[in-house]
Amino acid sequence: MVRTAATYRGVYDALGERKDCSTEDRHVADQLADVLPGGAAGAKALSGLLRGFVKRAGRMMIDAEVDQFLECGVDLSLREPLHDFLQRCSGPSRDTPRVIYLDDDPAATAHARTSIGAGNSSTRAALVDHRDPLSAMTAPVDGNREPDSGKETVRDCLKSEWPIGLIHCGLLPHLGDRSAPAMMADLLRRWDVLLPQGSFIALSHFCVPPSNPPLAAVAAKVEEIFTESALGAGVFLTPEQFADLFRGHALVQPAPGHLREVVPVDRFWPDGPALDRHSAAVAPVLWGGVARKGAPFGLLG
Repeated sequence: MVRTAATYRGVYDALGERKDCSTEDRHVADQLADVLPGGAAGAKALSGLLRGFVKRAGRMMIDAEVDQFLECGVDLSLREPLHDFLQRCSGPSRDTPRVIYLDDDPAATAHARTSIGAGNSSTRAALVDHRDPLSAMTAPVDGNREPDSGKETVRDCLKSEWPIGLIHCGLLPHLGDRSAPAMMADLLRRWDVLLPQGSFIALSHFCVPPSNPPLAAVAAKVEEIFTESALGAGVFLTPEQFADLFRGHALVQPAPGHLREVVPVDRFWPDGPALDRHSAAVAPVLWGGVARKGAPFGLLG
């Protein structure tokens, strides 16, 4: 995949695997490593924390019998991409989950289509405008982002009126400036009207509690790095602002017996204790949550 300017997905890859990233992506990632807790190891852990949250949120939706997914942002650099992971989680007795990757980067979308392969009818990729959910649903799954009546669209690939798992992780902080909370709330409302009842929405965001001055200082430096890069933005919210993005829907408990709330991503459906101290050091800056449209989704315990 040929790309020169930094992109959010390229920076996250540069923080982790460094497989599909540009020189500019690596430059931004190196700057982040200089300020994040734990240095380069902490920066790499941040990438892993995000990807782990996406997989656990997806697994939870599979358990809730969701079998079609939209992921905003292409990331096929993983050893096990999301569509392969969800297929493994669903097991042989269920239909293969449908996954459609949505991205605004032509190079990433083309790379995704090549990686998925022509024979995989359950996984597709579409070039979209992330700020326009309605046009994203009518975007063709082959070709450019302009609707074409002769081509299959994102909406055509989905079962009508069946719940959808919308995964919007890693992208939101890079879509806006200081007006970000209002812009994000509006964006998510426009997604919400397109989702059938019973659908799930998984979100992640950089967050920093006002009561943590050392972390707030780190957040300010990270925001500056992102703002001065080609990404143009990398906004932090308070946990309260992030939780407010889910207004109108019941949050899923991050673990049995817990309150319905947003949490640092390592605390959502955790697989066990933190694997290393670097993950624990950087986890407080990345928060996540999952909500369901309609009736709340309960956990046993």
